[in-house]
Amino acid sequence: MNRSEIRRAYDSVRPDDGARERMLENILSAVSVEQTVVRRGKTNPRLLRRTLCLAAVIALLLALGITAYAAGWFGLRDTVIGRFVVNDGIDQDYYAQFMSLQGYSDSPEFQALCEWQSFLETYDSDGSILSAVGNSPTEFDEKYRYYSCYTQEMADEIDRICEKYGLSLITDATFFDSEEGFFEAAGVGQVCTRQGEGYENILYPGYVHNDGSFHFEGEASFTGSNASWPYPILYQFERSMKGSFSSTVLNIGDTEDYEEWTYTTKNGVVLTLAQSGWKELILAERENSFVVVNLFDVSVGDAVYGELHKSREDLEAFAELFDFSVIP
Repeated sequence: MNRSEIRRAYDSVRPDDGARERMLENILSAVSVEQTVVRRGKTNPRLLRRTLCLAAVIALLLALGITAYAAGWFGLRDTVIGRFVVNDGIDQDYYAQFMSLQGYSDSPEFQALCEWQSFLETYDSDGSILSAVGNSPTEFDEKYRYYSCYTQEMADEIDRICEKYGLSLITDATFFDSEEGFFEAAGVGQVCTRQGEGYENILYPGYVHNDGSFHFEGEASFTGSNASWPYPILYQFERSMKGSFSSTVLNIGDTEDYEEWTYTTKNGVVLTLAQSGWKELILAERENSFVVVNLFDVSVGDAVYGELHKSREDLEAFAELFDFSVIP
Protein backbone atom coordinates (compact mmCIF):
# COMPACT_ATOMS: atom_id res chain seq x y z
CA MET A 1 0.00 0.00 0.00
CA ASN A 2 1.54 3.33 -1.01
CA ARG A 3 0.81 6.75 0.49
CA SER A 4 -1.67 7.75 -2.17
CA GLU A 5 -3.73 4.64 -1.44
CA ILE A 6 -3.58 5.33 2.29
CA ARG A 7 -4.81 8.89 1.72
CA ARG A 8 -7.74 7.62 -0.32
CA ALA A 9 -8.57 4.96 2.27
CA TYR A 10 -8.81 7.46 5.13
CA ASP A 11 -10.00 10.53 3.27
CA SER A 12 -13.65 9.97 4.19
CA VAL A 13 -13.04 9.67 7.93
CA ARG A 14 -13.72 12.86 9.90
CA PRO A 15 -12.54 12.76 13.55
CA ASP A 16 -13.47 15.18 16.29
CA ASP A 17 -10.82 17.36 17.93
CA GLY A 18 -10.44 15.05 20.92
CA ALA A 19 -9.68 12.05 18.71
CA ARG A 20 -7.17 14.10 16.77
CA GLU A 21 -5.28 15.13 19.89
CA ARG A 22 -5.23 11.58 21.29
CA MET A 23 -3.97 10.19 17.99
CA LEU A 24 -1.18 12.74 17.73
CA GLU A 25 -0.06 12.14 21.30
CA ASN A 26 0.04 8.37 20.84
CA ILE A 27 1.84 8.43 17.51
CA LEU A 28 4.44 10.96 18.63
CA SER A 29 5.27 8.87 21.69
CA ALA A 30 5.06 5.40 20.12
CA VAL A 31 6.25 5.45 16.53
CA SER A 32 8.75 8.24 16.06
CA VAL A 33 12.47 8.54 16.31
CA GLU A 34 14.50 11.71 16.62
CA GLN A 35 17.26 12.43 14.14
CA THR A 36 19.61 15.36 14.57
CA VAL A 37 20.79 17.18 11.47
CA VAL A 38 23.40 19.83 12.18
CA ARG A 39 24.64 22.35 9.66
CA ARG A 40 28.39 22.39 9.19
CA GLY A 41 30.01 24.77 11.64
CA LYS A 42 26.73 25.57 13.44
CA THR A 43 25.65 24.65 16.94
CA ASN A 44 21.86 24.74 16.63
CA PRO A 45 20.57 21.24 15.80
CA ARG A 46 17.18 20.53 14.32
CA LEU A 47 15.32 17.47 15.60
CA LEU A 48 13.32 15.75 12.92
CA ARG A 49 10.55 13.25 13.57
CA ARG A 50 10.42 10.38 11.12
CA THR A 51 8.02 7.50 10.82
CA LEU A 52 9.45 4.40 12.48
CA CYS A 53 6.93 1.86 11.32
CA LEU A 54 4.24 2.59 8.74
CA ALA A 55 2.25 -0.47 9.80
CA ALA A 56 2.12 0.80 13.37
CA VAL A 57 0.92 4.19 12.20
CA ILE A 58 -1.84 2.58 10.13
CA ALA A 59 -2.94 0.51 13.12
CA LEU A 60 -3.14 3.59 15.32
CA LEU A 61 -5.06 5.48 12.67
CA LEU A 62 -7.57 2.67 12.41
CA ALA A 63 -7.99 2.53 16.17
CA LEU A 64 -8.45 6.26 16.58
CA GLY A 65 -10.47 6.89 13.44
CA ILE A 66 -8.53 9.79 11.89
CA THR A 67 -7.11 10.52 8.48
CA ALA A 68 -3.38 10.02 8.11
CA TYR A 69 -3.16 13.02 5.88
CA ALA A 70 -4.93 15.30 8.36
CA ALA A 71 -2.25 14.40 10.89
CA GLY A 72 0.43 15.59 8.48
CA TRP A 73 2.21 12.23 8.19
CA PHE A 74 1.98 11.83 4.45
CA GLY A 75 2.52 15.30 3.12
CA LEU A 76 5.23 17.88 2.71
CA ARG A 77 6.68 17.40 6.19
CA ASP A 78 7.43 13.80 5.29
CA THR A 79 9.86 14.92 2.58
CA VAL A 80 12.00 17.18 4.79
CA ILE A 81 15.59 15.99 5.23
CA GLY A 82 16.66 18.74 7.63
CA ARG A 83 17.03 22.41 8.45
CA PHE A 84 20.17 24.10 7.16
CA VAL A 85 21.74 27.55 7.06
CA VAL A 86 21.43 29.38 3.75
CA ASN A 87 22.38 32.87 2.65
CA ASP A 88 19.86 35.33 1.19
CA GLY A 89 22.41 36.84 -1.20
CA ILE A 90 23.09 39.94 0.88
CA ASP A 91 25.23 38.35 3.56
CA GLN A 92 22.31 37.39 5.78
CA ASP A 93 22.14 33.79 7.00
CA TYR A 94 18.90 32.09 7.94
CA TYR A 95 17.63 28.58 8.63
CA ALA A 96 15.48 26.85 6.02
CA GLN A 97 14.09 23.37 5.59
CA PHE A 98 15.15 21.35 2.56
CA MET A 99 13.04 18.61 1.00
CA SER A 100 14.00 15.48 -0.85
CA LEU A 101 12.81 15.25 -4.44
CA GLN A 102 13.18 11.46 -4.34
CA GLY A 103 10.30 10.37 -2.14
CA TYR A 104 8.81 10.25 1.36
CA SER A 105 10.72 9.44 4.54
CA ASP A 106 9.98 5.70 4.52
CA SER A 107 11.54 5.22 1.08
CA PRO A 108 15.09 3.92 0.59
CA GLU A 109 15.78 6.85 -1.73
CA PHE A 110 14.97 9.36 1.05
CA GLN A 111 16.99 7.48 3.66
CA ALA A 112 19.98 7.20 1.32
CA LEU A 113 19.89 10.96 0.72
CA CYS A 114 19.82 11.62 4.48
CA GLU A 115 22.91 9.46 4.99
CA TRP A 116 24.73 11.25 2.18
CA GLN A 117 23.83 14.66 3.60
CA SER A 118 24.98 13.53 7.04
CA PHE A 119 28.30 12.45 5.55
CA LEU A 120 28.75 15.80 3.77
CA GLU A 121 28.13 17.72 6.99
CA THR A 122 31.26 16.28 8.59
CA TYR A 123 33.52 15.60 5.59
CA ASP A 124 36.03 18.25 4.47
CA SER A 125 34.31 20.74 6.77
CA ASP A 126 36.95 23.42 6.23
CA GLY A 127 37.10 22.89 2.45
CA SER A 128 40.83 22.21 2.48
CA ILE A 129 40.60 19.02 0.43
CA LEU A 130 38.45 20.68 -2.20
CA SER A 131 40.85 23.63 -2.33
CA ALA A 132 43.74 21.24 -2.94
CA VAL A 133 41.83 19.50 -5.73
CA GLY A 134 40.84 22.81 -7.31
CA ASN A 135 39.13 22.83 -10.70
CA SER A 136 41.31 20.13 -12.18
CA PRO A 137 39.58 17.02 -13.57
CA THR A 138 39.57 14.00 -11.29
CA GLU A 139 39.21 10.28 -11.82
CA PHE A 140 35.73 10.50 -10.25
CA ASP A 141 34.22 12.91 -12.77
CA GLU A 142 32.78 10.33 -15.14
CA LYS A 143 31.18 7.81 -12.77
CA TYR A 144 30.17 10.26 -10.02
CA ARG A 145 29.62 13.44 -12.03
CA TYR A 146 26.14 14.03 -10.53
CA TYR A 147 27.29 13.79 -6.91
CA SER A 148 30.02 16.47 -6.61
CA CYS A 149 32.47 13.72 -5.72
CA TYR A 150 36.17 14.63 -5.67
CA THR A 151 37.88 12.06 -3.40
CA GLN A 152 38.05 8.31 -2.98
CA GLU A 153 36.44 8.63 0.47
CA MET A 154 33.41 10.29 -1.09
CA ALA A 155 33.22 7.67 -3.84
CA ASP A 156 33.42 4.88 -1.26
CA GLU A 157 30.60 6.45 0.76
CA ILE A 158 28.38 6.76 -2.32
CA ASP A 159 29.02 3.12 -3.19
CA ARG A 160 28.32 2.04 0.40
CA ILE A 161 25.00 3.90 0.48
CA CYS A 162 23.92 2.50 -2.88
CA GLU A 163 24.74 -1.05 -1.78
CA LYS A 164 22.98 -0.61 1.56
CA TYR A 165 19.73 0.61 0.00
CA GLY A 166 19.88 -1.33 -3.26
CA LEU A 167 20.09 1.79 -5.41
CA SER A 168 21.77 2.52 -8.74
CA LEU A 169 23.88 5.51 -9.70
CA ILE A 170 22.72 8.16 -12.12
CA THR A 171 25.53 8.21 -14.67
CA ASP A 172 24.32 10.05 -17.75
CA ALA A 173 21.87 12.61 -19.09
CA THR A 174 20.55 13.49 -22.53
CA PHE A 175 19.60 17.11 -23.14
CA PHE A 176 16.82 18.18 -25.51
CA ASP A 177 16.27 21.45 -27.36
CA SER A 178 12.68 20.61 -28.28
CA GLU A 179 9.82 18.48 -27.01
CA GLU A 180 10.30 15.94 -29.77
CA GLY A 181 11.65 12.76 -28.27
CA PHE A 182 11.81 14.15 -24.72
CA PHE A 183 8.87 12.25 -23.23
CA GLU A 184 9.65 9.20 -25.37
CA ALA A 185 13.18 9.08 -23.97
CA ALA A 186 11.73 9.33 -20.45
CA GLY A 187 9.42 6.38 -21.08
CA VAL A 188 6.23 8.31 -20.34
CA GLY A 189 3.25 9.57 -22.30
CA GLN A 190 2.55 13.18 -23.22
CA VAL A 191 2.69 14.78 -19.78
CA CYS A 192 1.45 18.15 -21.05
CA THR A 193 0.68 20.03 -24.24
CA ARG A 194 1.48 23.53 -25.38
CA GLN A 195 -2.09 24.63 -25.79
CA GLY A 196 -5.59 23.58 -24.81
CA GLU A 197 -8.96 24.94 -23.87
CA GLY A 198 -8.37 27.96 -21.65
CA TYR A 199 -4.60 27.72 -21.34
CA GLU A 200 -1.19 28.00 -22.97
CA ASN A 201 1.85 26.14 -21.70
CA ILE A 202 5.28 26.94 -23.13
CA LEU A 203 7.65 24.04 -22.49
CA TYR A 204 11.42 24.21 -22.16
CA PRO A 205 12.58 20.58 -22.41
CA GLY A 206 15.55 19.85 -20.20
CA TYR A 207 17.24 16.49 -19.70
CA VAL A 208 16.48 12.81 -19.23
CA HIS A 209 18.81 10.71 -17.10
CA ASN A 210 19.85 7.18 -17.97
CA ASP A 211 17.31 5.77 -15.49
CA GLY A 212 14.32 7.75 -16.80
CA SER A 213 14.43 10.57 -14.27
CA PHE A 214 13.82 13.87 -16.00
CA HIS A 215 13.58 17.62 -15.59
CA PHE A 216 11.87 20.27 -17.66
CA GLU A 217 10.63 23.80 -17.12
CA GLY A 218 7.73 25.79 -18.45
CA GLU A 219 5.57 28.88 -18.38
CA ALA A 220 1.81 28.40 -18.22
CA SER A 221 -0.95 30.98 -18.64
CA PHE A 222 -4.71 30.77 -18.30
CA THR A 223 -6.44 32.43 -21.24
CA GLY A 224 -9.83 33.93 -21.85
CA SER A 225 -11.90 36.55 -20.05
CA ASN A 226 -12.83 34.12 -17.27
CA ALA A 227 -9.25 33.29 -16.28
CA SER A 228 -9.05 33.68 -12.49
CA TRP A 229 -5.25 33.98 -12.40
CA PRO A 230 -4.08 36.57 -14.95
CA TYR A 231 -0.30 36.14 -14.66
CA PRO A 232 2.15 33.64 -16.19
CA ILE A 233 3.12 30.72 -13.95
CA LEU A 234 6.76 29.66 -14.17
CA TYR A 235 7.55 26.17 -12.93
CA GLN A 236 9.97 23.25 -12.79
CA PHE A 237 8.80 19.66 -13.29
CA GLU A 238 11.00 16.96 -11.75
CA ARG A 239 10.56 13.19 -11.93
CA SER A 240 12.87 10.97 -9.83
CA MET A 241 12.94 7.24 -10.43
CA LYS A 242 12.63 4.84 -7.55
CA GLY A 243 15.66 2.57 -7.31
CA SER A 244 18.14 5.35 -8.12
CA PHE A 245 20.33 7.41 -5.82
CA SER A 246 19.98 11.17 -6.30
CA SER A 247 21.33 14.00 -4.15
CA THR A 248 19.01 16.76 -5.41
CA VAL A 249 17.25 18.81 -2.72
CA LEU A 250 14.97 21.88 -2.68
CA ASN A 251 14.78 24.80 -0.26
CA ILE A 252 11.15 25.11 0.88
CA GLY A 253 11.55 27.54 3.78
CA ASP A 254 9.40 26.24 6.65
CA THR A 255 6.62 23.67 6.38
CA GLU A 256 4.74 25.51 9.13
CA ASP A 257 4.06 28.28 6.61
CA TYR A 258 2.24 25.99 4.17
CA GLU A 259 -1.39 25.16 3.69
CA GLU A 260 -1.59 21.61 2.40
CA TRP A 261 -4.34 19.43 0.97
CA THR A 262 -4.97 16.45 -1.30
CA TYR A 263 -6.49 16.87 -4.72
CA THR A 264 -7.69 14.17 -7.09
CA THR A 265 -7.30 15.08 -10.75
CA LYS A 266 -10.06 14.52 -13.28
CA ASN A 267 -8.35 11.32 -14.43
CA GLY A 268 -8.08 9.97 -10.90
CA VAL A 269 -4.52 10.74 -9.74
CA VAL A 270 -4.19 11.79 -6.09
CA LEU A 271 -1.84 14.74 -5.59
CA THR A 272 -0.55 16.64 -2.59
CA LEU A 273 -0.81 20.40 -3.08
CA ALA A 274 1.11 22.77 -0.80
CA GLN A 275 1.03 26.55 -0.75
CA SER A 276 2.88 29.19 1.26
CA GLY A 277 3.25 32.93 0.81
CA TRP A 278 6.25 32.48 -1.48
CA LYS A 279 6.18 28.95 -2.89
CA GLU A 280 3.76 26.35 -4.21
CA LEU A 281 4.41 22.65 -4.75
CA ILE A 282 2.66 19.66 -6.28
CA LEU A 283 3.71 16.15 -5.16
CA ALA A 284 2.73 12.91 -6.84
CA GLU A 285 3.85 9.46 -5.79
CA ARG A 286 3.70 7.11 -8.75
CA GLU A 287 4.36 3.38 -8.93
CA ASN A 288 7.93 3.71 -10.24
CA SER A 289 8.78 7.33 -9.52
CA PHE A 290 8.20 10.44 -7.42
CA VAL A 291 7.16 13.72 -9.04
CA VAL A 292 7.60 17.27 -7.72
CA VAL A 293 6.35 20.38 -9.52
CA ASN A 294 7.95 23.54 -8.12
CA LEU A 295 6.14 26.81 -8.87
CA PHE A 296 8.24 29.97 -8.75
CA ASP A 297 7.26 32.98 -6.68
CA VAL A 298 5.20 35.55 -8.56
CA SER A 299 7.10 38.56 -9.88
CA VAL A 300 4.97 40.73 -12.13
CA GLY A 301 5.77 44.37 -12.80
CA ASP A 302 5.98 46.29 -9.55
CA ALA A 303 4.02 43.74 -7.49
CA VAL A 304 5.12 43.70 -3.88
CA TYR A 305 6.57 40.44 -2.55
CA GLY A 306 3.74 38.33 -1.19
CA GLU A 307 1.05 40.61 -2.57
CA LEU A 308 -0.15 38.14 -5.18
CA HIS A 309 -1.51 34.84 -4.00
CA LYS A 310 -3.28 32.09 -5.91
CA SER A 311 -6.44 30.55 -4.55
CA ARG A 312 -6.73 26.81 -3.95
CA GLU A 313 -8.82 26.63 -7.11
CA ASP A 314 -6.06 28.33 -9.10
CA LEU A 315 -3.48 25.78 -7.98
CA GLU A 316 -5.86 22.90 -8.68
CA ALA A 317 -6.56 24.29 -12.17
CA PHE A 318 -2.81 24.49 -12.76
CA ALA A 319 -2.40 20.86 -11.68
CA GLU A 320 -4.96 19.86 -14.32
CA LEU A 321 -2.61 21.14 -17.06
CA PHE A 322 -0.54 17.98 -16.56
CA ASP A 323 -1.44 14.33 -17.09
CA PHE A 324 0.19 12.56 -14.14
CA SER A 325 -1.49 9.30 -15.10
CA VAL A 326 0.94 8.77 -18.02
CA ILE A 327 3.90 8.76 -15.61
CA PRO A 328 4.48 5.27 -14.19
